[in-house]
Amino acid sequence: CGLDIMAADVVDEPNARTRFVLVGLPGTPPPATGADRTAVVLRLVNEPGALVSAMTEFSIRDIDLTRIESRPTRTELGTYMFFLDCAGHIDDDPVAEALKALHRRCVDVRYLGSWPTESAAGAPPPRLDEATTWLEGLRAGSGG
Repeated sequence: CGLDIMAADVVDEPNARTRFVLVGLPGTPPPATGADRTAVVLRLVNEPGALVSAMTEFSIRDIDLTRIESRPTRTELGTYMFFLDCAGHIDDDPVAEALKALHRRCVDVRYLGSWPTESAAGAPPPRLDEATTWLEGLRAGSGG
């Protein structure tokens, strides 16, 4: 990322992991590498099943959620913001489809970014699948 390391090897717990966030102005994400993460913040309708419905948008596309956190909105009792990280990049078709579905389903979706990761922990989203190839053939006039 081009950041200067101020101190190294300051860990007192060898299995601990620290997250750092580089905040900047909105812009285009870096290119997909195949070992990427995407982060979003969701605000859902406060009704039964809203969270499971949002999570389903990832699961039906075989997208691995690598982090889920909730924080109260402090605006109304029982309302929360959900912070999600998933394996994959906004340029991966399944991730893009999930984000579009969340945009339709949620009160608010904030895209925080897509970035390369040091390791490919978590299952990457599936590549262009047979159903997409079939649909593209239909659009090209090859029949079903």
